[in-house]
Amino acid sequence: MKQFKFIWRFLKGNRLKSFGILVVVMFYVSMTLIAPLLFGFLIDNVINLKPLTNPVLIAFSSMLGGVPYIRTHI
Repeated sequence: MKQFKFIWRFLKGNRLKSFGILVVVMFYVSMTLIAPLLFGFLIDNVINLKPLTNPVLIAFSSMLGGVPYIRTHI
């Protein structure tokens, strides 16, 4: 708890900037983790013609026009 109080006092005047930086870092990390999932989706389901079974991927591909549309526009 002492460490938190030290950090809180240290950030006085810069708390909003620090919170903004934390939000941007979390967004960057989440996008970095999502990128391999998208490439895996493209390779497995679009190029290799593997059928979709995951409802999230089905919704994602539907937003992009469906697997046949993605396949023809790569």
